[in-house]
Amino acid sequence: MIYFKQHRYIFISFLISLISVAVFNITKELTFKDLTMAWNATHYAINYMDFGFVKRGFIGSFYYFSNGSFTQGSLLLFQLSFIIFFIATTHYFFYKLGLNKSFIYILFILSPATFMQFGSDLGRFDPILVALFMLSIIYRKNPILFFTFSMIGILIHEIYVFALLPGAFLLYLSDRVKLGSLKEIFIESIKCKTLYFLILSILIVVLFGSYELGYEQILDSFSKSNLPISYIEYHTTNLTGEPLKVWTRSISDNLFFTSNKLTFNISTIYMVLVYLLLLIYLYLIGIEFKKPQYYLILISSFPMFLLGTDWGRWLAFIYISIFVIFITTERDKAAKIKNKHLLIFSLYGPLGVAGFLPPVLLIIYRVYQLM
Repeated sequence: MIYFKQHRYIFISFLISLISVAVFNITKELTFKDLTMAWNATHYAINYMDFGFVKRGFIGSFYYFSNGSFTQGSLLLFQLSFIIFFIATTHYFFYKLGLNKSFIYILFILSPATFMQFGSDLGRFDPILVALFMLSIIYRKNPILFFTFSMIGILIHEIYVFALLPGAFLLYLSDRVKLGSLKEIFIESIKCKTLYFLILSILIVVLFGSYELGYEQILDSFSKSNLPISYIEYHTTNLTGEPLKVWTRSISDNLFFTSNKLTFNISTIYMVLVYLLLLIYLYLIGIEFKKPQYYLILISSFPMFLLGTDWGRWLAFIYISIFVIFITTERDKAAKIKNKHLLIFSLYGPLGVAGFLPPVLLIIYRVYQLM
């Protein structure tokens, strides 16, 4: 019992993750062995041994060496290890800040953007990206470690560049020089050598790293695994029946593809409202958006909404990035937060208002369809 009390936040994090996995995957007409879903599992087919230097090839390469099989069971265990790693990193992060027994920690755990989001959206690389983000902040005094964690994040998923790297770099920079204004951030960033190494890394991935495999290569890779081809085809097909070709799309193709889906409809309005709720919630926590580090994160994250339509994931990244910067730079202020009413303010994510349309909005949407 004493051990549980000392580590209760770790157990709570793990319990929330398991509940989210069960509620939002098993109930979607899936069995335990199908939790990762073929659409997400196809990331693991991409590695440096078979297909050369490709985007998102890092995790696939590690999986290739550690297991080599693409069975759903092994993928599930592999993906759960990411969540466990994220739980351990989160606890270590709050411990290093001296906030591991504070109310702000439980607020982070119960947010729909963290363990609920990663448990429900199983098969993504998001939990390990956030773990790397936290590690780069913990060890930001060491330029080599900071760059290493950042580089791994970029190689795992290019969304790291927009979602988490800006926040991590701002903390890295503020640890060395005073950043009181946007002008100071701009000047000191130009002087920082690490920035140019990061830019070079991004350019290498974008310019020299080939895009992911073509649709036929994906099917060929999984024909050697225990995953049914029909299952993969079902999850990699759009409404017209043609493959989405997500593995070979360039950035310009992504922009065109996403812009076609950004139509003014009830879903767009709904996500805008959720985004506003997110900002209100962060403001209630005590975040002052007039500070440059916060609105710079909002600006740098905007391209995510053009490169993909996984808006729930993008909102989760924005929340985590701003939240982590807040508790790192304003630790004393964060430690004094004890407003338990904030726990009721569930914003977005699978267990929040963005995971499913509330009954009223659902009725409005049905009426809109009939008009």
